[in-house]
Amino acid sequence: VYYPGLLSHMDAVWSEEGDPTGINDQGILVSRIRSFKNASIFGNTLFVTTGGSRGSCLQMAESMAFGRQCIGDIETPTKDKNVTADQRRYLDFFHEQFDYYKDVQNIADVAVLYSYASMGFNNDGPAVSFMLFTQALIQAKVPFDIIYDEHLQDLSKYRALVLADQECLSEEQIEMIRRYVREGAGLERAGRPGRKSENASNAETGWPRAGELHRGGERGHSKAAGCPDDETILEAAAELGRDD
Repeated sequence: VYYPGLLSHMDAVWSEEGDPTGINDQGILVSRIRSFKNASIFGNTLFVTTGGSRGSCLQMAESMAFGRQCIGDIETPTKDKNVTADQRRYLDFFHEQFDYYKDVQNIADVAVLYSYASMGFNNDGPAVSFMLFTQALIQAKVPFDIIYDEHLQDLSKYRALVLADQECLSEEQIEMIRRYVREGAGLERAGRPGRKSENASNAETGWPRAGELHRGGERGHSKAAGCPDDETILEAAAELGRDD
């Protein structure tokens, strides 16, 4: 899915993700945070079910924290018996404190690239690395934005860019990243980003070459075969958190 082609022309979008926010039976944190970030980078409001019999206070809190001016769909009228007393308190809080939620801007200073070519030509390794790295950032409580190819033209608000095995990059994109790092920003690599051209040519680009990105504190966390393991990605996310 080419999200910029859809969301850049919309004001609001609905998500019907099936997994509720929380800790599942395997002890894994499940959230809709990525979906909220996908929408907010384009100024969209994301609607999800948060209240009623299928909702929870946690889902309402997630929507308030990561959404744009929206507590979500409580699914039933506010006087319905399916809206619990706790949920009503969250709803009242949102209405009473709405001035703190309107017209807000994300101040995250870490960007994670979602490369359309990388995901389109190979939605295995790049997708897994992207999901693992963003999960690690979420659990490490590191604020971040999900950005797309178009956003590489201006990365000035970010102190660090994450390339989580986004393997297909054009020469123009590589040059924009080089310039960004040379100006003092940081680059966090996981896997082998930029090893192919934007059309997934098998010809190795040889990027980045040793030492060419040193000014911004470039770091790599690569594995010779496949995407980085969980421990490697958690270590990289923790480093971004400590850089504050």
